[in-house]
Amino acid sequence: MIVDHLSKINVIRPDSTNQRRCRSLLKAFGRVGLIFVATVILCQSSSAQESGNSTKAAKVQKKEARKPKRFVALGRFEDEVITESSGVTTARPASDDTESNAIWTINDSGGAPVLYQVCIKDHASEDAAAKSNVGRTQATFQLIGASNRDWESMCGFAIGEDRFLAVGEVGDNALRHGVYKIYVVAEPVVQPLYSKKGKLKVRKLKAKVRTIEFKYDDGPHNCEAISYNSDDDTFWFVEKVYIDDTRKTPPGIYVLPNPMAAVEDDAKKKKKPKNVAKRIADFPVRNVTGMAFSPDNQRLVIRNYFGAWLYEKAGGKTWQETVTESKAKTLSVPLQSQGEAICFSADGQSLLVTSEFKNAIIWQVSLDQDANRKKNETGK
Repeated sequence: MIVDHLSKINVIRPDSTNQRRCRSLLKAFGRVGLIFVATVILCQSSSAQESGNSTKAAKVQKKEARKPKRFVALGRFEDEVITESSGVTTARPASDDTESNAIWTINDSGGAPVLYQVCIKDHASEDAAAKSNVGRTQATFQLIGASNRDWESMCGFAIGEDRFLAVGEVGDNALRHGVYKIYVVAEPVVQPLYSKKGKLKVRKLKAKVRTIEFKYDDGPHNCEAISYNSDDDTFWFVEKVYIDDTRKTPPGIYVLPNPMAAVEDDAKKKKKPKNVAKRIADFPVRNVTGMAFSPDNQRLVIRNYFGAWLYEKAGGKTWQETVTESKAKTLSVPLQSQGEAICFSADGQSLLVTSEFKNAIIWQVSLDQDANRKKNETGK
């Protein structure tokens, strides 16, 4: 534009050598000026764009830093003996002024009748040696009087000030047993023991168990999910029905009163209580492998291999009313090789999940997953 304009001005006068030279200089200047101006504009635009992108990126990074991650890998099971973590529950803290730093887990059928307490957070130190203890076994707990025919799940519960661990021998793929067992033992307080180099040492514990035998009110069932409802002191179960099973009825939720918490009069004490788990509700999802009530007993999570479903109890409702009248929110879980175990963290703000795999990852799962996707429901 500048070159063309200057050329038109020059041609209205008689041509001469000097004029031709001047016109050439003006044309050259015009080209250089155009290039110079364009360069300045592009540089300013680029600088503004880079500045804008940098500011935008910083804001996005800051926002992402504030947002809780959906899945966090806390560590792996370091103990080579833990090959099939089929149940998990948060361990009680070592003292009243500390939070829980560990979980209890069990191996599936055929393993030794032993519980494993595994570190998921080291309180001793923040150095590299201490951090490397995450995933290490800090205690083994042998259950005297128990056997592991088909251990599938576990949970913790309290009666008054006393705390217990319960292991469910409830697996029955062939539906041929009919009578099932819950092994109950007082939960020990485990004080982590460290070597001089800061490595965890394994404490070896043992105790006798109390065995609760029970039946279902409608025949044998295969189950891999148990938990404890502290509102009315009952064990809860969700049966496992395989996806390719031809039965048309949905899986059931069953409830068993805890005989340890029952108040018996003199007449009842003379008779052995009949422990019968009664069906109270349907659950619309198959292949259920784990369940857990939250520490405050206000939430219930049920999982299978591919996802989890969260119930939240409304004010004034019982848990039976909640699972029969309300819809569960769907939660994502990490992709795992045969993921089965699940429990709430000690503070109830997240979930912990493991799988039946050697050196399996211990995952922490956020309960706040709605920021990145829509709420899904089971569609009951």
